[in-house]
Amino acid sequence: MIMEASEAPVKSRGCPMLVRVFLRFGQHNAVSAYESGLPQDELHFYLWPLSTLRDLTELISEVKPGIRRPRVQLSFAIVYPDKRGRQTMKNVSLSSSFLSFAQVGEVNGHATSRPSAEDQRTLQALRFEAGDFLDVAVLGLDNHAADQRRTAPTRRKPEAPSRMQLD
Repeated sequence: MIMEASEAPVKSRGCPMLVRVFLRFGQHNAVSAYESGLPQDELHFYLWPLSTLRDLTELISEVKPGIRRPRVQLSFAIVYPDKRGRQTMKNVSLSSSFLSFAQVGEVNGHATSRPSAEDQRTLQALRFEAGDFLDVAVLGLDNHAADQRRTAPTRRKPEAPSRMQLD
């Protein structure tokens, strides 16, 4: 991957930090899931404080390509410890659907799109700090197609009546 001059890391952007992202299809994880351990489906990214939600959305869609569909939205919440040490969740943003990320033009051979103002919010602007978690709800997919871990329910054959039941 070739970086443009404007994308190259700069000291003024701060130090990159580990961002632990927990995905869930359909809704956010419960806060209690963070108090008794950590939820499943964890992703790790190293991001700059000035990375945007759109940057994060693109990274998530590279790891989970099944979510890259027109009506899918990602809802972001920050999970952090409060003053008493208990985990607290704060909803911070709802990203644009991937339809808004579609190509709307081309400049010098590169696709361009129109990000929304929500997509341009940075981790720093959201007051995300190192050590916090990002809980991401994937909205807009039907449950059985979205959650690949879920299997179809098995059907049981009806049991034949026993001799005792016939008497």
